[in-house]
Amino acid sequence: MLKAKNYAGKTIVTKHGDLTFDNKGVNTELPVAKEKELGEYDIFDYVEDKPKEAPKTAPKTAPKETKTVAKKPMVRKPRKPDAKD
Repeated sequence: MLKAKNYAGKTIVTKHGDLTFDNKGVNTELPVAKEKELGEYDIFDYVEDKPKEAPKTAPKTAPKETKTVAKKPMVRKPRKPDAKD
């Protein structure tokens, strides 16, 4: 990020093209290598961009273990013979 308080809200011409600074005097249009090069001049301040943090999420817990109960084998009851009179 390139900062220049004197050029806040203005566009200036450099050897790297037109630079537009916002109301805070910040420009983020240039690649980092060119920002570092211009940051060597007294009128500009080069500030390294803060890495974006990943959104914090709750720590994942291990899935709960389910108890497996051995099923009893299915036993069929014998049928009663039909009573025919």
